[in-house]
Amino acid sequence: MVMAMGWGALRDLLVQQLSASIQIIKGMIEWMKYVGEAGKSREGGLVGPYGKMLEQMLNSYFKLLFIILNSLEVLLTTYSRVDARLDAVVPRIDEARRLVNDAARDLSMGSMDATARELEAAAEVLLSIQGTILSNTPP
Repeated sequence: MVMAMGWGALRDLLVQQLSASIQIIKGMIEWMKYVGEAGKSREGGLVGPYGKMLEQMLNSYFKLLFIILNSLEVLLTTYSRVDARLDAVVPRIDEARRLVNDAARDLSMGSMDATARELEAAAEVLLSIQGTILSNTPP
């Protein structure tokens, strides 16, 4: 049961999920840069199956990010009842989710630059949350 988990185990789980989210975001940004640069070097930009393949891959990563963010929110909400210091982190997860959602919307509208900016902002929020969790001492 989740409530039986100690602070150290909870902190480790949260940090792992945050680290995974940040790495996924960084990977998405790198793919956009790589394919985007290759597309710019061709006439007409990113064309053909590569653009669609990248979009499908990024959409899969977005789904994974939402699963992780939802899991983080459940864990943080559950444990904030036990440790009030986690209360301040829950709204920041919502902020990260909003940024990721905005990035997904930007991608669907064809704006890779805006998608990358939103993802970078989400990564910064997640890094901040990770720092907050790591700086908290056990209750």
